[in-house]
Amino acid sequence: MHPCLSRLTPGCARPLAVLLGSLVSVSMAGAEPAEAFHDLGALRANQAYETLSVPPAAPGDVRATRLGLGLALLNRQPRSEANLMEALRHFEALAAENPADEAGVAARYFAARWWQIHAPQPDLARARRAYLELAASAPEHPLAQYGLVKVGILDLYTATGPAPAERIQSVEALLPRLTHPAVRRNLRHVLGQACQVLVDDPERALGHYEAALADGLAKDNLHADVLLRAAETARRTGDARKARIFLEVYVERYPRSHAARLAREILASLP
Repeated sequence: MHPCLSRLTPGCARPLAVLLGSLVSVSMAGAEPAEAFHDLGALRANQAYETLSVPPAAPGDVRATRLGLGLALLNRQPRSEANLMEALRHFEALAAENPADEAGVAARYFAARWWQIHAPQPDLARARRAYLELAASAPEHPLAQYGLVKVGILDLYTATGPAPAERIQSVEALLPRLTHPAVRRNLRHVLGQACQVLVDDPERALGHYEAALADGLAKDNLHADVLLRAAETARRTGDARKARIFLEVYVERYPRSHAARLAREILASLP
């Protein structure tokens, strides 16, 4: 990607707490627990923790409440190892009681994620195994499929054996298992970047970006990022027509973004 565009491109992290809230809040009685999951999605962990720590006035889904407590503890301020360990205990207990219901599947996903990024000493191999076990037992669940995206990232950037081209090919083999468009788009985005960074193959990268755009990108920051990357990879392959199309869409859709001015300059320079 053009170095200036690369610096200005927004991140594309997907807040999985929002997805989780849509899955579990509908099963909970009362407005307060639902509001707590909304707080989690908005990264207001302390507020969510305070709400979920109070015993509900009406019976509801206690497992969902415990799941929410675990998620709140991951980001409760001030952060502490004690909070992180308590979060893991919630996830592991929920998974042990029932690994197959909504709370159980989500708990298994977030336990795996805990070992990947939240553990005081991350264990990437353990996280990878947990993601794969979840995907094998709940292959249609969106969180299980997001776990496969995490496996792909781990295999692309932490594996030490296969050559980069082989790692990319192996991760591409995960695509048929992703039946949820949002998850598939996420992995396409990851693969496009890997084709640029690991093997410098702009044509292959462009194929992944075009597939992601064809699937439809709901999140503006991800859509903007893929448009810019697709434009730059098309320009590198010598396809000025495609580069122009992607940049024109970007400028029309995001005229006030930080990268819009530079995108217009590149447009003007295209043949």
